[in-house]
Amino acid sequence: MLGEVRERSRGMLVDAIRLEEQVTGTRQRIQVLPGVAAPRSFAPLRIPAGQYLMLGDNRNDSADSRVIGLVPRAKLIGRAERVLVSAAYQEDWMPRLDRFGLSLRAP
Repeated sequence: MLGEVRERSRGMLVDAIRLEEQVTGTRQRIQVLPGVAAPRSFAPLRIPAGQYLMLGDNRNDSADSRVIGLVPRAKLIGRAERVLVSAAYQEDWMPRLDRFGLSLRAP
């Protein structure tokens, strides 16, 4: 465990637990907010042709397809190409200038 802290979520300060997890050989830092209701399970789902499953970048606080459902292809009108801005939200909220404008395409 990396530690326990207080973190902002939905405009409130809540208890947060920072951990490391390993998935398919890759270690990454995560943050769990035990006091914030979050989708904790998502049953297996077959995605029909022409529909897309959208997942937010914050698994505990994203209103993504787990909440709004699948998104039809006709609703997708663009493509993310670059990071606009980035902040160290798990630390001190300072801008991560090295990520501004970073390409999202694999090298």
